[in-house]
Amino acid sequence: MEREPERAGRNVTLFLVDCSSSMANKHDFPEGRISSRDYAIRFLAARFTSKILKGLKTEHLGVTLFGSDKTSNVLADENVEGYENIRTNFIPISQPTLESSERLQRIRTSDMCGDILSALACALYQLQSELGKSRVAYRKTLVLVTDAESKTMWDPEDVEKLLVELGTAEVELSIVIVGYDPQQARREHVSSDKATNERELRKMVSKLRKAGQPAVITSASAALSTAEAPQLKLPNSAPMYTTITLGHAELFPDSTITIKAVFKKAVTKANPMTKKKMSKIVPSGPSQQPKTSPRASGSHAKRDADGMLLDEEEPRPSRSQYIANRTYEVQPERIYYRVADTKEFVPLPELLNRDLQDERSTKRKFDEGADSADEDEMDRSRAMDADEYYGGNGADRASRFNAEREVRPEDLVKAYKYGATLVPLADFDEIKTDLNFQPGLQVISFTKASIALETLLGDVYYVHAHQDSPPSQVMFSAFIHAMHERQAVALTRYVGKRGAAGKAPDAKLGYLIPRIGKHWNEDYQYCIWVQLPFSEDIRMYEMDSIEYYHKKDGSINHEHRNLPGKELMENMDAWVDAMDMSTATVDADGNYAPWFDVHDSYNPAIHHLKNSIVYRANNPEDTSLPEIHPEISKYLQPTQFLQDRAKPSAEAVKATAGVKRLPPKAQKGSKAARAKKQLAPQQEELQFDKILGKAQSQSETPANRPSVSSLLNDTSNGRKYDSDVLTTPSTYRPAEAKAPNADLDGDTEDEDEPAGSHQGTPALRPATAIDDFNSLVKTNDVKEAIEGMFALVHTIVKASFGGNRYEQARKYITLARVTASEEDEVSTYNDSIRDLKTRILTQGFGNQDFWQQIRSHKLGLITIEEDKNLLGGQPSDGVSDSEAAEFLS
Repeated sequence: MEREPERAGRNVTLFLVDCSSSMANKHDFPEGRISSRDYAIRFLAARFTSKILKGLKTEHLGVTLFGSDKTSNVLADENVEGYENIRTNFIPISQPTLESSERLQRIRTSDMCGDILSALACALYQLQSELGKSRVAYRKTLVLVTDAESKTMWDPEDVEKLLVELGTAEVELSIVIVGYDPQQARREHVSSDKATNERELRKMVSKLRKAGQPAVITSASAALSTAEAPQLKLPNSAPMYTTITLGHAELFPDSTITIKAVFKKAVTKANPMTKKKMSKIVPSGPSQQPKTSPRASGSHAKRDADGMLLDEEEPRPSRSQYIANRTYEVQPERIYYRVADTKEFVPLPELLNRDLQDERSTKRKFDEGADSADEDEMDRSRAMDADEYYGGNGADRASRFNAEREVRPEDLVKAYKYGATLVPLADFDEIKTDLNFQPGLQVISFTKASIALETLLGDVYYVHAHQDSPPSQVMFSAFIHAMHERQAVALTRYVGKRGAAGKAPDAKLGYLIPRIGKHWNEDYQYCIWVQLPFSEDIRMYEMDSIEYYHKKDGSINHEHRNLPGKELMENMDAWVDAMDMSTATVDADGNYAPWFDVHDSYNPAIHHLKNSIVYRANNPEDTSLPEIHPEISKYLQPTQFLQDRAKPSAEAVKATAGVKRLPPKAQKGSKAARAKKQLAPQQEELQFDKILGKAQSQSETPANRPSVSSLLNDTSNGRKYDSDVLTTPSTYRPAEAKAPNADLDGDTEDEDEPAGSHQGTPALRPATAIDDFNSLVKTNDVKEAIEGMFALVHTIVKASFGGNRYEQARKYITLARVTASEEDEVSTYNDSIRDLKTRILTQGFGNQDFWQQIRSHKLGLITIEEDKNLLGGQPSDGVSDSEAAEFLS
C-alpha cells in the first residue's frame, strides 16, 4: 500500500500507561530502589519536557491509562465487553504544556489488573476516531509503558486482527517494559505472567517488522537514558533575500551588474537555556479559567493525603482547557530609575554630556515650546508625585527621593559605549550620522585571498544565487569563478532591509569568499560572507621566540636556559604523540581506535543546565540536582588507557624541564603585627620561654616558676612593671636577599620572569610590581615584599641601557623604604640596601652610576629618627646618623 505524503513534523504520540497493582512494586534501578510507576512517570516526564522545550505546534502528545480503577472510554460506553478499567484522555491529545507534564504526577496505581491486548486495541481505536477524519496526515506512534506483570488473554485471532489494524492505520508501535532484559530471555526470578507477556510482545514486534511496519521493544532504563540524553537542536536558518551589486547603480546604471542572491546563516552561537522557558503564567482572565464540575470543586470533593483530587472525583478535562492553560515565556518589563551618585537627573543627556547645568535647561532641550509657567507646574506636579510615591516628609523623605526615582522611558537618551566612556547621541544627532546606503551587498573592491585569520572572527553566512532566477545563477557562477581563478576575495558592504520605520540598519563591512569544489560527487558553488571587526577590537601581542634568544649585544643565542633543549623537545613530542585521541582506545581486534568524536560530544554547560532546569520543573519539592548524564560526562575524563600511555612521557617532561610543585605559602605577619598580637589584653598568661628565652625557661622547674601576673604585680622591690614594655625577644631576622641567577655567559634573567622566583622571594613582575608589592603588604608579608622589590630593582638596573630605567628603580626603592619604616621592617630594608650597594659596586656590573642616583636622592639606610614604629620603648632597628652618612659616602 502506497503511503500518502506527510507534512513534515506532524506527529501524534499516544502513551498507554499501565496502572495495575504490580506497578507499585519497587525494584533496583541504576538510580536507586524505585517503584515501576515512578520510573514510568520519569520516562513520560522526560518525553513531555523535551517536546515542551522544542515548542513545536505540530507535536501532539496524549496519555491513556489501563488497569485503572476507573473506566472511561468509548468502547465501554457502547457496552463492548473486555474494555473495563481503561481510561482514555487522561491527558488529551494536544500540544504538551507544563500543566500536562505536571498532571503526570497524578497517575496512581490501583488494585486492578489491566489487560495489555485490550488496552492496545482501545488505544488504537482512540487514534483512529480522533485522527481518522482529519485532512492533515499525521505520523502516529503508540507507546506502551508497562511492567508486563498483569495477566493478559493472548487470543491469537485478536492478536492478528490488532496487527492488521496497526498496519492499516500506519501506527508505529513502541513497547517500553520496566525490568526488561533482552539479553536474558529466560530468567528464573521472572514470574510466568511476565515471561508470557514479554514473549507475546516480542512476537508482535517481530511480525510488524517483517511486514515493513516500524516497531520496537526496549527496556525502561534504555528508553529513559535515550529520553534524557542531550539533544542537539539543528536550527534551520531563515533565508534573507538580497542583491549583489557590482558598480554604482545611481551614477552608472548601464554598467552596473545586479545579482539576486540568498543569505543564510551558517554558524550561530549555542546559548544556555533560560529558566523562563519552563515558567508558567497562571491565566487571570475569566475566559482562561478551566471549568470544573461542582462536585469536583466543592467542599465535599475527596482528596488524598497530598490534598490532590482523587481520580474518581476528577472531571474529564477537555481539549480547550489545555489550550487555555498553555505555557508562555515570561516577558520582561523595563522600569528606569534615577540613581543617587549625583544631583543631576541621571537618565537625561546632561549626565552623560556634562554640558547643561540644571534639569530645567534639559527640559527645554526636549520641549522648547514650553514656557516657564508650564515648567514650574511640571516641577510641582513631579514633587507631588514624589511625595505620594515615597511618603513621609522632611529629611528622610528627601533622602529617599534623591536615592531612587522612577523616570519615563521617553526622557532617556541613547548612549553608545566607547571603551569605558558612554557617548550620548540624541535622535536628532543620530539622524545626521546615518549613512544613506541602499539595502543589499555592494562590492567595494577586491583583495588577495591570503587574508589574516584574526579578521575572520565574525558570524559566517552562506551566499548563493536565487534558485528562481537563472540569469542570476549564471552571473553568480561567473563572478565566483573569476575570484577563484584570480585567488581573490571581495570586500563588500552589507546593508539589511529597512525596518518598519523606514530606517536602514547600520552598514557592515565583510569579505565575500568563493567556495568551489565537489562533495559526495556533486559540484557546489557558493560564497561565504564574514563580517570584519573594527580596528579597536583587534589586539596584537608579541610573544617571545622559543627557538632563539636575543642577547643585549644584539647576538642571537640558540642555546639558553629559557629555551627548550633537544632532549626537552623530544620528550614533549613523545608526550603529545602519547595523548593522540585518534588512537586512545583498543577495539576487540586489538587495533587502535579513536576515542573522541566531535559530532558525538556535548557542551556540559548547556545541556546539564537544561537537564537541571527540567528536573526542577518536574520535581519542585526536590532540592537536589540531577546527576550528570553519561553522554555529557563521557569526554570529561580521558580513558585509563590514554592516561597510562601518556604518564611516562609526562614524567620525562617534568624531569627534563625541572617542573616542581610549589608548596603552599605560609602566611607570615610583620613584626608590628606580631607585637600587637603578643600584647593583646586577653593573653594575660604568657609562657616563660617567650619572655626569658627558651634556654632559661628550660632551667626553671614548674614548681618554682612564677606566674606572669605575679611578676607584673610584684612591688617588693619598690616598683611595678608596666605590661606594655614586656615584649618577646624576636628571633625573626631577615635573610640576606640573594642576587638573581646569572647565566654562564654573563646574561641576566629575562625581565618577564618574576623577580625573586629563584631565591625564595615573592614573585614581582615588572608590569605589576607595585600592585604585587601592595598585595603582599596587605597580607602582612612585608619582609617578603621588600626583598622581592630589591631583587626586581637589581634586575632592572642591570638590564638598563643608558640609565633609561633608573627613575623606575628609584621609585621602587622609595616605596620599599617608606613601607619598611611604617611596617617596622627597618632591618629588612637596611640589609637589602647594603646588599644592593655591594652588587652595584662590584666590578663588571656595568651600571655603577646608579649608586650616584641613590646618594643624590638620599635612599640609604633608615636611621633611628626615621623609624616610625617604636613599640613601647623597644630599641629601633635603625642606624645612627653617622652610620647612615658613612654608608652614602
